[in-house]
Amino acid sequence: TSQSLDEAVFLIDLAWIYHMINPILNQSEKNTIEQDLLLNAVNVLQTEGNQNRGNLSNWFTYHNAAIAMVAAFDSDGFWHEGSIAYHNYTLTAMALHLEAAEYMGFDFFNFTWEDSDKKIMHIRDPFISHLQLIRPDFTFPRLNDAIDMMTIFDITDILEFTNFHWDEVIVSDLLAKIRSNQSHQTYRSILWSSPIKEDRALFSSVDYTIFGLSVIRMNGHYVLIDYGSHGGWHGHRDKLSIEVVTPNGAVFEDPGTVRYSLPASNDWYRSSYAHNTISIGDEEQEEMEGYLVESFHSSEGSVVVAGFHDNKRNITVERSLVVLSIDNGILIFDVFRVYTLSDLSLSRAYHYRNGPVIENISSENSSSILPVPAKDYATLKQYISNNSDYYFLNHSNSEFSSCSHFRLNPKTEIYTGFSNNVGQFVLLRDEGYNSEEIFASVHIIQSPVVDEIDIEWSDNNYSFINTSDFFINLDWNEQIPTFTKQPSIPSL
Repeated sequence: TSQSLDEAVFLIDLAWIYHMINPILNQSEKNTIEQDLLLNAVNVLQTEGNQNRGNLSNWFTYHNAAIAMVAAFDSDGFWHEGSIAYHNYTLTAMALHLEAAEYMGFDFFNFTWEDSDKKIMHIRDPFISHLQLIRPDFTFPRLNDAIDMMTIFDITDILEFTNFHWDEVIVSDLLAKIRSNQSHQTYRSILWSSPIKEDRALFSSVDYTIFGLSVIRMNGHYVLIDYGSHGGWHGHRDKLSIEVVTPNGAVFEDPGTVRYSLPASNDWYRSSYAHNTISIGDEEQEEMEGYLVESFHSSEGSVVVAGFHDNKRNITVERSLVVLSIDNGILIFDVFRVYTLSDLSLSRAYHYRNGPVIENISSENSSSILPVPAKDYATLKQYISNNSDYYFLNHSNSEFSSCSHFRLNPKTEIYTGFSNNVGQFVLLRDEGYNSEEIFASVHIIQSPVVDEIDIEWSDNNYSFINTSDFFINLDWNEQIPTFTKQPSIPSL
């Protein structure tokens, strides 16, 4: 075919079939299959043209699984391309390689090595690290290039393999859910099937600082912020992008991508504007790596601060998330802090999956504020605000509601419309600043509806949030925001 990856995947299945029917074949039949089919296929994979790819291409994990070699992961146990889809894809090749090695008398199931950070890694680590990223609806985030939404049912084979060889509670927990709802099994999941533990896993907040991603779990809800490395060819320009997922669906989420044959896969889905993050100077983010500033997690609330430095424009951007538990939901305090000496515009994009509700918009198409070619995949019109201090958005469906409250600066322009992403596209654009600037918003997600909430923005970087049940004081003067939570104050 046009890429040897297809031959490698096909050869793996042929090899499995051959080993299963081997006992009923005569010697002539074995020789014909081995020499004329299997070894010829290996020779195709080893031709110069098919070997002429980067050392870390995911193609080679399938080449290597077919001809008995392996791949590499970072210190958090993640595949280097930053895509959970390609992480799972690579694990399939590794599982087949480990099985083939055992068949040939080599047991690597307790293999360990020292990575570049001097951390001792176990061969099991890549098979369980990504499971901590599973969302409340048992799907995986579509980080970087992920064409289809992946659920735990899509990785049944790998979970059965992992459970067969290692004793991990999180794997048993997921397999219990799968087996109780499973309508059919693959031949691999049948061959790898083994008893599972009765213990159940507790999914908690986690920071993967090497991979560059934090997940906050609060009151059954899920908040993710992405600050990792770019991810090579499969990477997206999405530093500091967020996802917010409820037990009943997503508010903000990464769009993943579409088939690579479609221009939109590169022109839109890898664009900064397709993600819930910030862009500078009406241009795409650079390909770069972010960093974690600070994080802490408790039952009352979590704080995560991450950032990136844009060397081209000499700008540092940090995003702070304060996530607090409220009745039947969460409250997210969301702050961008920008340090710049350049006179550049700053644009914040939010894509609401549970929209749309659009009112008070102009008739003029303003998509030209987006860079080429991203502007061809969105329709934006300027919002005519009746209030110069804040912008208020309320969305709801039959399961949950979300309410966003954006603090406006004097120069803030608001645009709203649609894009290739599902739901409403909101863009807040501020003309250039030449010093430190702060952009703040509050997002409340509750089921079934959002309670009445009063929000007050002070001039000295404090926010006061009051409901019938609680009062929250947020101090965002420093790099790391702080909060206090107490019973409601009726007089506010």
